[in-house]
Amino acid sequence: MDTRKDHNSGAYVGATLLIVIGLAALVANLGGSTFVYESIPLGFGIAFLVAYALTRQYGFLVPGGILSGLGGGLLTSSLLNAADGGPYIVSGLGLGFLLIFAVDILVSGKALRWWPVIPGGILLLVGTEIASGSDSFLRTFQIAAPIALIVIGVALLVTRARRPAA
Repeated sequence: MDTRKDHNSGAYVGATLLIVIGLAALVANLGGSTFVYESIPLGFGIAFLVAYALTRQYGFLVPGGILSGLGGGLLTSSLLNAADGGPYIVSGLGLGFLLIFAVDILVSGKALRWWPVIPGGILLLVGTEIASGSDSFLRTFQIAAPIALIVIGVALLVTRARRPAA
């Protein structure tokens, strides 16, 4: 039996997640740290990123990036004792999506999976908009996003209608 194949199967992901949960619970119970609960999503994200590093399975990179970004934003908000943590959390989530894209490019050497740039960019812009206190981007987005969806839908229908019947 090839141990390399077992190693790449992701069999260690469950163990890694249990270790992260156990460490967070131990720190919370022994130290009573106020930031332990805010760190849990970041811990899960790191566990998934470790699983990705061990297996190179894209399915671990996606939750790893999303949870790491969300957890980083949540922890930053708590560390800064922000009255409104929304901008940090939304921006962190956006950065998490962009992390997926960046790590995938670094590992594969190609930008084949560019989908994380869309939610990442939008969330980062929204988080920046919320932090600035302005709502001009959000107002524009409320009109532009539905129009973009309509245009894409029409383009798909036209492309499909022009395709010869098989």
